Amino acid sequence: MHILRTLCFSSLFFVLLSQAAIFINVSTLADENGENMASCSLREAITAVNTLQEFGGCRAGDRNLNNIIQLKNGTYLLTKGELFVRRELTIQGVYTNINSKDDSILRIKPKRMPPSLEYGSIIDANFSSRLFNTAASKSNMSLNNVMLVNGKADIGGAILAGGQVNLSTSVVSH
Repeated sequence: MHILRTLCFSSLFFVLLSQAAIFINVSTLADENGENMASCSLREAITAVNTLQEFGGCRAGDRNLNNIIQLKNGTYLLTKGELFVRRELTIQGVYTNINSKDDSILRIKPKRMPPSLEYGSIIDANFSSRLFNTAASKSNMSLNNVMLVNGKADIGGAILAGGQVNLSTSVVSH
């Protein structure tokens, strides 16, 4: 009985650990790369996850937890090139669903709405580079409630994927 109880608690611990996450809140729309310790940019948040160390104004990523980068409403204009993802992560944009309306497909609330240029978390490469690159690391990446726009590259204008890419309520556009 004691061994069974220990196995149950151990299993529960690992299930809970697999669902645990660390959130890195992006606090600026600017494309910073370590020059401002008072704010956390999208580029700095990805570096903090990649290196598992604090970077710029961002907290460190975690080796054992789900790393979730939380964006705010607005356009993140990439001025320093594509973003290289070297560890599994999730980028979570602002919630754009309408709680008071029924979804036209599921017939339940909330109505699912993709991010748009009027409201949402938009990552814009300004036609100068691709947005994300996971090819070398083969890392998985999830994008939730984000809009990817204006990527440019010979291969993979928005994402050059080496691992699995999950898109949820997201838009890829030029």
